[in-house]
Amino acid sequence: MGKLGLVLLLVGIPAAFGFGQTIIPPGATTAGTATTAATASSVVVTTATAAAAPTIESIKANVERQYTVLADDSLRAIAARLYGNYRYWPVLFLTNRELIANAEIIEPGMVITLYRLPFDAAAVEGLDAIGRLFMTEAYLQTYEASVQNGAGLVNPRRWVLLEALYYDADLFTAFAARINADDLAWFQSR
Repeated sequence: MGKLGLVLLLVGIPAAFGFGQTIIPPGATTAGTATTAATASSVVVTTATAAAAPTIESIKANVERQYTVLADDSLRAIAARLYGNYRYWPVLFLTNRELIANAEIIEPGMVITLYRLPFDAAAVEGLDAIGRLFMTEAYLQTYEASVQNGAGLVNPRRWVLLEALYYDADLFTAFAARINADDLAWFQSR
């Protein structure tokens, strides 16, 4: 947002992802629909609705290609090679959940589907607010799957949370209700 000089008031997007938090970026207010910034002339306000927000399920309509997993592949390596950024690996995991139960384990010979991402993956400036929110949600869903897979995945699931900080620096505050209490305490003790 800093480079673009935008203040985005995101309304309804969290509901599209199935959680009840509304994200108000720094500089925005919740009183009415007002948005504040240092200089009013540099402010562009965008209201994004739930209908406009992409979800993991919605991108499944845009198949890009099939990929056969090779020996020594990982979701991170596949994302780096085929999407151009290893950080998009949670999208591979979530869109192929019928094949992949544990994001840390994929087998040679598996045929996974790659879907067109709902943002410009090659954007040099980084993702826009919708793209960052999409990726934050992908990481949170991946984290939640790791929690469900058991206590043996404590370290991998914490790495998922640390990687998610790339997309939302306030992750542990904004989404505290979705993060295991032990993992919150671990992060706060760092």
